[in-house]
Amino acid sequence: MIRKGIYNIDQLFENHWHDIFGRERNISILLYDEINRLNDFKDHKIQERILYRFKIKNVYKRTYVNRFDKFDDWLSDKIHTHLGASAKPRVHELAASDGRASVNLYNVLTSKYNDNFNLTLSDIIPYVNCLKFPGKKYYAVTDDQDNILEITKPPYVWNMGRPESRIYFINNLMKRVCRRKISKLIAGGNITERTKIWLISKDMHDIISKAKNIRIRRYDVLSPSEESYDVIRAMNILRPSYFNPEQLRIILQHIYDALNDKGLLIVGSNKGKIKDVDAVVFVKTADGFEKYLSYNDSISYEDEISGFRKHPVTAQLSAT
Repeated sequence: MIRKGIYNIDQLFENHWHDIFGRERNISILLYDEINRLNDFKDHKIQERILYRFKIKNVYKRTYVNRFDKFDDWLSDKIHTHLGASAKPRVHELAASDGRASVNLYNVLTSKYNDNFNLTLSDIIPYVNCLKFPGKKYYAVTDDQDNILEITKPPYVWNMGRPESRIYFINNLMKRVCRRKISKLIAGGNITERTKIWLISKDMHDIISKAKNIRIRRYDVLSPSEESYDVIRAMNILRPSYFNPEQLRIILQHIYDALNDKGLLIVGSNKGKIKDVDAVVFVKTADGFEKYLSYNDSISYEDEISGFRKHPVTAQLSAT
């Protein structure tokens, strides 16, 4: 059995999303950028579907527009009350994916502070690289370390984070062969073209192109932050199902170190478009985090954050 993928933009507008068994086909992440270049294209759902199918090891980039809008409105009031009207807050949104769920956060902060704030959006994969090779009809999508994330050899698309079913044994064989060949080409430097493709939603891209107080950058939550902030928001990321206890402790230490005195840590989740946000706001204390406010229900990992205590030898970052 074989299974074809979706690799050109015309296929996105045809009814070819599923194979004969009803399983959704792999969609090349490169089509995300092609949609961004379409004039007056307003259908968020197609880009969201592309992100939903794109997986990097155990990391997903799936998100959707207007995801936290009601919560953003509530949160902006609480930030304004806590920091004061004269503050110039520095805000960091962790695991922001392509920024589409952060558009409203930027807008509500603008309504409170005009342009007297800075918003940093970060993600472990805010962009990918498309590699092409001499005389080859296939191409690869990689990260900055040239780890292969996706291979396209029309009419096939293979995502390295999504194993093919055993029934597609021909796909699996071709995938292994292509991966070995591409790995050798990369190792030998036999690359004819390398193109960086930012995975930023069209709405967020428009904001970043005009505003000077917002940016998107690559950041791994398991690494120390190089900057300090007044507010750090971590939605749908600090789950015990995503990280083991030691990794969670390391992440919380990095967040603690990056927060200014009495800074706010916002954590929360919603599991789907029809599910409202459950969130808790913590304030940084002398040795950890203290619960400050909650929104709707509590979160399952609240105790892990409340029980965190800073490492005695760490120091807070200097504000930049």
